[in-house]
Amino acid sequence: MTLTQIEAKNMQVIRFAKSFKYDLLTQDVRDLIVRILSFDANKRPSIEEIITKMHI
Repeated sequence: MTLTQIEAKNMQVIRFAKSFKYDLLTQDVRDLIVRILSFDANKRPSIEEIITKMHI
């Protein structure tokens, strides 16, 4: 992953985190969103895959 890709991904997370709706979410949901955004877009797993791996 290039530095540009990492910076773009970080900006995506930061932009979402600054939205007011993010503050209304529980910590578990916040963690889930950050996990989803941390994957490379081309290899990003589905939400269902991540939830099953989280052992909720």
